[in-house]
Amino acid sequence: MGRDPDRDALRRVLLARRDNTSAEMLEMASEMVRRRLRRWPPLDDAGSVGAYHSIGSEIRTGGIMQDILDSGKTLLLPAVLDGSGSLGTAYGSMEFRAVRDERDLAPGPYGIREPRTRCAPAVPDVVLVPAVAVTPDGHRLGYGRGYYDAYLGTHQIPSVAAAMEKQVVKRIPTNPQDIPVDWVVTEGRLFQA
Repeated sequence: MGRDPDRDALRRVLLARRDNTSAEMLEMASEMVRRRLRRWPPLDDAGSVGAYHSIGSEIRTGGIMQDILDSGKTLLLPAVLDGSGSLGTAYGSMEFRAVRDERDLAPGPYGIREPRTRCAPAVPDVVLVPAVAVTPDGHRLGYGRGYYDAYLGTHQIPSVAAAMEKQVVKRIPTNPQDIPVDWVVTEGRLFQA
């Protein structure tokens, strides 16, 4: 997947905007996203939930992950693969693996905590997706590596992007391989894209 200079420039601007959020505002927004996510309709019937370990100025997912575990659902986190994935994946892809607690995690190739190889791979019933920005119709700008687009393109599962309201933008340049999310959750609203 080639890099798009327009998307890269927009990504830098939007990351700077997100990074400008105070720690207090980020914590408050994260807690509001957590509360709204509890009312996400596809979550009710899900036995397993794909989430992600937040980094930098992303919506904090620690409380969300704990809610998933406390509800008795299986928590699945992504692991970047090098072509040896057990679910028939190729280089540049990821798989979700079941985790029970922090002991199941280790730093991955990008320094993000991800499940160890001993954790069982599985396809989640629903998935929470990170975003640098998202449009009201579900087009998402990520970090530019295409992991979530590739995953959502091969697994038809309900998806929700977690973002702050200031990350919701009118338009994002799209590519044919981009897969929109089904829902968006922010500190101010939860809506179907």
